[in-house]
Amino acid sequence: LLRWKLPRCLEPDALNAPAKPLFIVDTFAVLPKVAQDRAFQDMYLPGLAEEAARCGREVTRLYRLYGSRHPWHLWQSFRALKAAGNGLTELHLLTWSDWPRLVLHYLLYPLSLFGLIRSLRHYPAGSPESFIRDALIRTAGQCVLIGEARRLAARRLGLRLAALPPRIGAPEQDHQPEKRVPPVVIASWYENQTLNKTFQRGLGQAENQTGRHVPVIGAQLFIWPDVLLNNHPDDVEESFRLTPDKVLVNGPHFLPENTRQTYAVGPSLRYGYLFAKDAAPVGATQSAAIDAKPLLVLLSYHPEEVRRVLQLVLPLALDGRNVVYKFHPTTKPDDFVGLLPMRPTMAAPSLKEALREAGAVLGSGSGSLAEAVTQGIFVLNVDDPAGVPGLGLNYLPEYGRGLLWATVRRSEDVETALEAAKTARAKIDAETLQKHVTAFRDLLFTEPTPERIREAFEL
Repeated sequence: LLRWKLPRCLEPDALNAPAKPLFIVDTFAVLPKVAQDRAFQDMYLPGLAEEAARCGREVTRLYRLYGSRHPWHLWQSFRALKAAGNGLTELHLLTWSDWPRLVLHYLLYPLSLFGLIRSLRHYPAGSPESFIRDALIRTAGQCVLIGEARRLAARRLGLRLAALPPRIGAPEQDHQPEKRVPPVVIASWYENQTLNKTFQRGLGQAENQTGRHVPVIGAQLFIWPDVLLNNHPDDVEESFRLTPDKVLVNGPHFLPENTRQTYAVGPSLRYGYLFAKDAAPVGATQSAAIDAKPLLVLLSYHPEEVRRVLQLVLPLALDGRNVVYKFHPTTKPDDFVGLLPMRPTMAAPSLKEALREAGAVLGSGSGSLAEAVTQGIFVLNVDDPAGVPGLGLNYLPEYGRGLLWATVRRSEDVETALEAAKTARAKIDAETLQKHVTAFRDLLFTEPTPERIREAFEL
């Protein structure tokens, strides 16, 4: 039913005969939110499609459907996606001959997985191979059809793009090769997850058939700690065509030191407000606010991190500390009722508004902690008291420890850390504190100016 109805809901005609160079934005469509808002707002690459259109590109979005497969969410979402303009999903790109391939993949995958596990059975316990074997066994029941469908869709996309003219531009540019524009560029939200790898593999298979390469720019424009290993593509993945042609990172801190792949600092599309000219200057008021304003608890989308933070904060809240909670949009407070006070105070929906009312911030496993530091707010990162120090989900770089942020492991550490922060800030003037905050910001974030967007995404 969806295969027949979807082409009437969206408009994929831009792939057929674009009059201008084509720019494809590969981004998530969070279906429950799209259905609720009845409109699509790109939360991952905001403003990119609009800037590409201003640069004379024909823009098409490739939506990764995420968050729900409920028929009502799908129907409501597709109506909103149609209103957003040209767009595609994998269901548009798959042909009828791809559905038997999906069934065949479903049948053969367990056999291939069993063969791989069996080939690792002789490696001793504690070896890297044994860890891989155990992980494969633990995740053997997970569905892999979505990744395979994305590979097949990417292959179809590559074949269609290969049929476009070798270049698109004005006739007067024929004698000016430097002004010729590639017929298509794909900007893809990039976390080096299965969906990213299968997408790249499908495009690579289309290139093997047609000889036409489609450049992909991976947008790794978010905050992440080094221990999230999926964000570190192995150099060997390049030989399998599993990586983009170029990866854009959120700030200089995320540039890898030793890699054969191409990296560059890109625009922090989701964090433009951090560079607002009307932002309040950091000053002595930040130290005074530690006592005058509530402690804002920023919670992660990692359930284990949420539980650990709430366990640490609960004694403080019960002891009378002014605590305000802000849950990640994908988590539900009702799932953690036993770790919350009777009537918890919830922060404003907007992170910007919530930070404005915070005296200090506490949390773990969230890039929002880094955003709080850039506002001059002292941040407490919760480390696992039972874990190995340095191996937790700490999203903060070493810069500014003690002055801009600190680590706590138990409830009794919180007041000690806050008093130490007030003492450290009292020893410097407001201008010096502002310089440290700005240096921290510029390490992790890059202002998303139109010029930087055009340069990074080759517009």
